[in-house]
Amino acid sequence: MSTPCTATSSQTGAPCGRYAIAGGTVCPSHGGSAPQVKESAHRRLLDAVDPAIDKLRGLLDSADERIVLQAVRLVLDRAGVGPEERRLTDFTLDDINAAIAELEVQLGYKPPTDYQPNGGTPNA
Repeated sequence: MSTPCTATSSQTGAPCGRYAIAGGTVCPSHGGSAPQVKESAHRRLLDAVDPAIDKLRGLLDSADERIVLQAVRLVLDRAGVGPEERRLTDFTLDDINAAIAELEVQLGYKPPTDYQPNGGTPNA
């Protein structure tokens, strides 16, 4: 959730129009890049952690199952217990060929009689 910068133009008095840094009240151009401002913003964010966790725990007791499911997923995801993800690089060629063969069986696929594996080049 982004918060608008609270600074105003010294010439026109118009609001800045940019967004404040996370946990802060001003954008980088109006002091949000200063180390002490960054530190204060970081402390504000850390101070919000415990209340956020308490609120999330309360959502786990909601009567609406959709809210409970979203809360459970968020908690598990943040705890690193989400679903296991496999990348294409995790698979070997044998894994891929086995999956293709299994799909062919499930679909009742029969390759043409002149089909040659390995890109159509016969083995010598």
